Amino acid sequence: MYNTLENFISDLQMRYRDLLTILIPNLRAQNSYSALDEINIFWYSNMDAIKMYLRYFVAHSDSFIFTAATFLDISDDEQYPFVLLGNVHLVDDPLSRYSEVAAKGFDKKFSDKLKEQIILSAEDNIRIINECKGKILILPLRLLGETDETQLLFSAGEKAFVSLFNNIKDIKDYFLKCNTINDILRFARDGIENIIIFTENDNQSVSFLQRFESAVKESSYMFDQNSSDAHKFFFLVYGYIQQSFGVLMSCIEYNCIPYLRNMVSFCYFMLVSESFDDLEVLPAIRYKCCISHLIYRLCNKEALARYSLETVTHVVSEVNFQTLIFSSLVTAGVSEKNFSPNKIAPSVEQCLQTLYNALEMNDDSPNPPQLFS
Repeated sequence: MYNTLENFISDLQMRYRDLLTILIPNLRAQNSYSALDEINIFWYSNMDAIKMYLRYFVAHSDSFIFTAATFLDISDDEQYPFVLLGNVHLVDDPLSRYSEVAAKGFDKKFSDKLKEQIILSAEDNIRIINECKGKILILPLRLLGETDETQLLFSAGEKAFVSLFNNIKDIKDYFLKCNTINDILRFARDGIENIIIFTENDNQSVSFLQRFESAVKESSYMFDQNSSDAHKFFFLVYGYIQQSFGVLMSCIEYNCIPYLRNMVSFCYFMLVSESFDDLEVLPAIRYKCCISHLIYRLCNKEALARYSLETVTHVVSEVNFQTLIFSSLVTAGVSEKNFSPNKIAPSVEQCLQTLYNALEMNDDSPNPPQLFS
């Protein structure tokens, strides 16, 4: 059965690539959202086989999923750090969720930005399938997670947002009581400035108010001109909380590790998942998520990109890179029950250097310079 499923998924990748190639002109045109519907029809029509593959293969194969991001940027060599841990590597197809976002309706400025992201994601998906040769697969994981049980956990996301405040009982009450940033600060719990992260480059050395204003300016295309501070704050924070619950549910259901490139997504996932430590699988998920995020942060992609992806994965296997990292962490007294980014980082840096050295010693020649990418 495993071989049949693997062959089906391999063929599915080729068919998806061909569909995207056909749809890209439509994605560029005014009817881009109807093209997104065709993508979802494609995924839904193959849903049963995809679920079987996830449950019987992915869930038992030390799998990592690239998720909570707009796309895996092949042009920036982001495929290299992604494949350093685990045996199976999946990209949670962002295109499968864009039609849901588009259906909500936004002004032209946001719609144009969304269309730009859609096209970049489609082009990147094609490159992943063509260039990664099956080492990275594209599947719609979070599209599969729309169940009654998931909806119950999404309500927990609302509770998590409300828990940031005193004397606010639900989201409706939040909007009744909060309009300006001063209202938000008046109801906010003590220490909220240490919990909330607004953007990838959030500077926590400046005041909470300055950070909020900077985030609003950076994300201005997301807001209507007359949006209140309360709506802007809600949009900036609540989306990440809900996203974290969605990622958490998918990863628990299919026993895979979220590879979170984005610092904000990573921080909210770690914050939200703390509440579910009683789940047996979660400590390992959180631990490996933290390690993989630090690999992304600390990895010298240029050093890896001198070689083909096939060569890198071969050397990763030769040096037993994953075992090397976990052994190093054990020696340092770090475990899934006792870890932090600061404790993990030295071992990650040391093991990455071992990998760079092993690649230099490898007989395979580095890739020639690429004139076009």
